[in-house]
Amino acid sequence: MDNTTPDTGNLKTSPETEECRQCRVILAAFVKSLQEKKKPFWRRHWLLLIVLALIAAGGFALAGAGSDALPDDPHVALLEIKGEIKDLSKQTAWLHRLRHADGIKGLLVRVDSPGGSAAVSEVFYEELLEFGKEKPVVVSMGSMAASGGLMISMAGERIFAGGGTVTGSIGVIMQSLHNEKLLDTLGIGYLLYTTGSDKAAGNPMRAPTDAEKEYLQKFMAEICDQFVGIVAERRHLDRKTVEAMATGAAFTGRQALQLGLIDEIGGFEKALGYLSEKTGVPADADIVKMPRQDSWKEQFTDALGSTLAGAVEKLTSRSAPSFRYQLY
Repeated sequence: MDNTTPDTGNLKTSPETEECRQCRVILAAFVKSLQEKKKPFWRRHWLLLIVLALIAAGGFALAGAGSDALPDDPHVALLEIKGEIKDLSKQTAWLHRLRHADGIKGLLVRVDSPGGSAAVSEVFYEELLEFGKEKPVVVSMGSMAASGGLMISMAGERIFAGGGTVTGSIGVIMQSLHNEKLLDTLGIGYLLYTTGSDKAAGNPMRAPTDAEKEYLQKFMAEICDQFVGIVAERRHLDRKTVEAMATGAAFTGRQALQLGLIDEIGGFEKALGYLSEKTGVPADADIVKMPRQDSWKEQFTDALGSTLAGAVEKLTSRSAPSFRYQLY
């Protein structure tokens, strides 16, 4: 008997008919559908759940920002100054609303800023002074309230800071790049026409002349003199004493207390407690905060725009002259 296995290498199978192929596809789809049904609902419809979550989040945000009416019963309000001081138009508008609201009995200003634009800092300081003529203003310094942040803080009738708060930095800074050599390297010519010898002072396309340096230094000295005057007046300090501080040096909160720049070492809660005693509004009462009326899309766009603008400003601020109350 021949027990060898027959050779099947030359056997040919019949080709799959179109009907068989269609049956195989249908069967595979049926098996897959059965497997899908075994998966949890969230795995089968994860995209739908994400969309519903986003819609719900947007609804909650709109509900939270739907009403920004100020209370009629006694409350204190919070105003925050955060980051570089560039545009405080929204805070100014909020300040005006609080000033004319009968239910707002006092204002707590939380400053956490290294400073920024000299003009914006001084204008907002004046706005707070006007507010303080009608209602008490108390300042709580965060981790940093330097230069322009210090100037704004000067509007408070009482100023609190942490022991490690970075403050001080009384002075003015201006910085610019000189691109003359770069233009020469690139073979780019540059012409300048002015109606006066000081009109182009600080021009980034060439190095300043000695006369322009002297002019800009006097200009900064005048701006700094205003800063010194504000600190001396508001803190009841001798002007010479403040001038000695105005080297641009930063101080800790404890050093600032010894120098007379602040009134007390303490955080947000301590400042709130003082304002509560001053106004008679319980410290555990809800604090009225500045509403965020923008949609999430607008907030994202603003944040992106601010980031890009900040990056551009970092580049251009060193080539175009700008005078700043800012910790370097």
